[in-house]
Amino acid sequence: MRARPQRAPNVDTTRTTGVHDDGVNAVCFGSDPWTVVSAGQEQNIVVYDWVKKRASVQWRAHERSVTKVLYSARKSQILSSSKDKCITRWSMAGERLQDYRGHEMAVAGVAQSPDEAQMCSGSRNGDLFLWDSATARRVSKVHVNRNVITDVCWVPENAGLVAQTSEDKILRVWDVRTMQAANTYPRQQYIHTSCDCSADGTLVLTSANGQDGHGCYVTVWDRRTTKKLFDMQGHEQRVTACVFLTGVAPFIAASCCMDGAVRVWDTQKGQCLAESLHDTVKFKTLAPVKGPGGAINLAAGTSTGRVFIFALRNEDTLGLKVLATY
Repeated sequence: MRARPQRAPNVDTTRTTGVHDDGVNAVCFGSDPWTVVSAGQEQNIVVYDWVKKRASVQWRAHERSVTKVLYSARKSQILSSSKDKCITRWSMAGERLQDYRGHEMAVAGVAQSPDEAQMCSGSRNGDLFLWDSATARRVSKVHVNRNVITDVCWVPENAGLVAQTSEDKILRVWDVRTMQAANTYPRQQYIHTSCDCSADGTLVLTSANGQDGHGCYVTVWDRRTTKKLFDMQGHEQRVTACVFLTGVAPFIAASCCMDGAVRVWDTQKGQCLAESLHDTVKFKTLAPVKGPGGAINLAAGTSTGRVFIFALRNEDTLGLKVLATY
């Protein structure tokens, strides 16, 4: 049974300005569940403690808007990609440590291997690059015409497989050891906007473009057979991000949308478990983390520069509660 949509009356969810001056394109959690790294359309990266309600550091990171941020747990560093064609490694204090250069168009997706020794990135001209993380040397490359890459995700527990979505409406899984397509999935009606993989590597999640309820779905795929298992529907506009809640609930996923909704899904049943609705908000990006006591927290960035922090709680009913906005 679908949980009742929940709002938090003690948190101001109606503010129109935030820590960024423009849209938040990417978020991730740092070394703990109260440190959030966010990146904006205005080229800035902000490291923010949402419990203390203050930014520890912020800096101009790129010459054009930032598209992705990742936290490198082994080194306590940040990776960012940008429309300026560059990927950069940063210290948590904002010191530039390393640049990865070679893409000829905007870098739309970047992912780390499970051991963080390698990195994979995709750009809008159809290039997929494999990098040596330590040396910033490009190890290999593959190019597919009209494969306008929208996102890249490393398959957990597998050093050689990377999932990739595209504006050509095709999901691909690459074996980066050979740079050959391991699986190519049936072309869909709507553009894929993002992807993620389950912790055991058996499922791939994709989100879709759309409008007024047409498209706007989150799809669950069987990675090995390429079979579509579910189109999970409920969003009304472009679904901008989808993530598995890895580490806490391996087959539970979340998505966010330009319709102002964040939804939580059971990917084994194709059902919505919880949702949080915000009529005046457009969500652009989403990231999960394991919170205190095994709870699940989510950070979601908006088109107006704000970041929402949600908690997924199972009290009387499963629900999403807004813990903070900034």
